[in-house]
Amino acid sequence: MKQTTITIIVLFLFCHLSADLTSEITRELNAPINLSISITLSGAEIMWDSVAEADYYLVYRSQMPDAEDWGASIESVTETMYTDPGITESDKYFYRVTAVSSLTVPEGFVYVQGGSFEMGDRYGDGQDDELPLHTVTLEDYFISATEVTQAQFTANMPYNPSSGYGLGDDYPVYNSPWQHCLTYCNFRSTAEGLTPVYSANGDTDPNHWTFPDTIEANWNANGYRLPTEAEWEYAARGGIYHTNNYIYSGTSDLLQQYAWYSFNNSWTTHEVGNKLENQLDIFDMSGNVYEWCWDYYDADYYETSPGDNPRGPDEGGDRVLRGGYFNDDAPDCRVARRISIFPTISS
Repeated sequence: MKQTTITIIVLFLFCHLSADLTSEITRELNAPINLSISITLSGAEIMWDSVAEADYYLVYRSQMPDAEDWGASIESVTETMYTDPGITESDKYFYRVTAVSSLTVPEGFVYVQGGSFEMGDRYGDGQDDELPLHTVTLEDYFISATEVTQAQFTANMPYNPSSGYGLGDDYPVYNSPWQHCLTYCNFRSTAEGLTPVYSANGDTDPNHWTFPDTIEANWNANGYRLPTEAEWEYAARGGIYHTNNYIYSGTSDLLQQYAWYSFNNSWTTHEVGNKLENQLDIFDMSGNVYEWCWDYYDADYYETSPGDNPRGPDEGGDRVLRGGYFNDDAPDCRVARRISIFPTISS
């Protein structure tokens, strides 16, 4: 273990669906669309095959076949055809069609569009377990906009483990071991009519679990769960908006505006969401309290990690913690930093 300071631990939650749908966004589906174009008396008739998950299609027109910027779409249609009126055979236009799906975002969560990123230490100022730098590709997911609060935790668990470092509904929950975070996930999933992600010996009811039972994750379930380590880092870096390669979540040189850490702490946790958010509108991913991840910890895992949706080693002892806490120095709040702790420990 590389841990040398006290750690305050909390969990982030993810879900695929939720019973509380409060906002809607759209996403372009990464699907190739083959077009057929013919000139009729009515104009250019464009047809294409339907795309699974698509709610509607955006039609673009350009005079350049390889335009970098197609500008605004000329039409939005729900069918798989569109007629561009007034176009004749003497006109020279090129067309592009994009499939779009509407997406409902659960209350308190943000949508993270999947993509690829370089995971690990990009600046040569980290530890050996942050290397080698390697490319990871993730699917879409949701992540909670804040650390899980004590109010959220106690609404689904029979106790509040937090004590000594800040109490209140809007404070992050801490002193919760990894195994209790999984219990919380399943209890909350069941309460909201979702399919629990975690099971022990095939049983998803945490009341029947006896640790150290082996916990398995159903990655197709639509309930709440912990992030994988790769999902955590991708979200902390800003997802598809991570082009600035920030050292911390949301910034490289203004950490005091984005995080509670040793520079501005008062030896306590702080209410969630009081600092600036990162590019994905997520708060406190650097500082305040550590976040549990799903993965077993392995210092050499980056050498063998799969490129697509890595979920950590198949076995191990410690589990991964990320993000730093209120009394860490700035280097410990870097988005690439990894530490570990045994899953039954709370602090």
